[in-house]
Amino acid sequence: MTKAFRKVLTLALATFWSCTSVSAADMSSIGQIKTLSGEVNLERAGKVSPVKLGDRLYQSDILRSGPDGATGVLFIDDARMAIGPNSELDLSKYQFNDIKDQGAAEMQLNSGSFAAITGKMVDREPGSLKLRTSASVIAVQGASFIVNVGATPE
Repeated sequence: MTKAFRKVLTLALATFWSCTSVSAADMSSIGQIKTLSGEVNLERAGKVSPVKLGDRLYQSDILRSGPDGATGVLFIDDARMAIGPNSELDLSKYQFNDIKDQGAAEMQLNSGSFAAITGKMVDREPGSLKLRTSASVIAVQGASFIVNVGATPE
């Protein structure tokens, strides 16, 4: 297991234990940045800016981490996700009804590493979260998982 991969897993687990639910104050927000290390940028509507702790995320946002970057996100369905160094994650689609605990999400991991602990959406409907890479589509059935694109783990 590479150092970067271990960093992602550690960040994901830290995010899992340290997060409370996302506030419902901003109903169109799909999640919030809960942990941050190094350089991580957010692209929204073609505009790129540095990520800050507490930033809200929206459908179609793209997260990009630098060589020393990593971030942890808490989604509105209580799912936890982290990306490691040199990663790019497109939050293509995310819809969640918190009354019915139902929804659907699609994310595209273009490079780097991704770790997640699923939330209410996948608990209620396994396969409702799809993670795409250049080589595959993963329909997540539940629990936790790690994906690494573009590098071979040690």
